Amino acid sequence: MKMSGFKYRTWDKQAKVMEQYHYLQLSPNGQLYHDGMNVTDKYEILRFTGLKDKNGKEIYEGDIVRISAHPFDMDSNYEVGYNEYMELSCGSYYLSKMRSWAEVIGNIYESPELLGN
Repeated sequence: MKMSGFKYRTWDKQAKVMEQYHYLQLSPNGQLYHDGMNVTDKYEILRFTGLKDKNGKEIYEGDIVRISAHPFDMDSNYEVGYNEYMELSCGSYYLSKMRSWAEVIGNIYESPELLGN
């Protein structure tokens, strides 16, 4: 099955670069292929959340967002991902409710230091 119908980007684990691939294929057993080669172990797939930050920039899984000027003193940097209930979140907050204060400032692969870990 060709991976179309949703936007994504890929993190190349070997080259350590973010890429926009448009021709990846996903097999029924969950294996990832590019030009007939199995690249499951080479790439991390990061789906577009369908949301944009306060500046109009698309937010992807693995992005780091900075929440600022929030009325409830939540200002900090958070990783975008899914919580244990498969709800899109940044930290322990719903991303959809925080996006008005969120700004994409990096991602967990290229700039993990932004999380302060």
